[in-house]
Amino acid sequence: MTKKKFKWATPHKRDKILNESKKAIHNKKVATKFSKRLAKNATKAELILKEAMIESGILFDFQKPFANSKCTYIVDFYFTTLDGKGYAIECDGHQHFTQKGRKKDGKRTSHLSSYFNIGVIRFSNSTVVNHTSQVIRKLMEYDPLTLENSYIQS
Repeated sequence: MTKKKFKWATPHKRDKILNESKKAIHNKKVATKFSKRLAKNATKAELILKEAMIESGILFDFQKPFANSKCTYIVDFYFTTLDGKGYAIECDGHQHFTQKGRKKDGKRTSHLSSYFNIGVIRFSNSTVVNHTSQVIRKLMEYDPLTLENSYIQS
């Protein structure tokens, strides 16, 4: 099997899109617009994980928006487990490992959990790029819906 060549967005372009989305009103329609732009400008780690999740059969949403009157978030990936629990998967770049980034991620994780009942699973970009198979094995431990197990048995 030949490796696919990925085209990913530069960090500068991606940051510009994210900064524009912060100005958005807490509105699902507006969040959906920005999520589509983020999907078109995915990072290298996001594209690699997306391809690996497709190959493993995990059913997921990419750049999924969640919005209410208090907050708006766009998660990198979202999947549901067999028991109905939802999880966001975040591919974290270098900015997430600063003191400010960790504080912001803590608030985001708390809001996703309390407002949307979503668990958050985080991987560094380097882990996704260099250890993709381990990331997929870890995700499979959560028992996600897959192409194989999503069919309803009669």
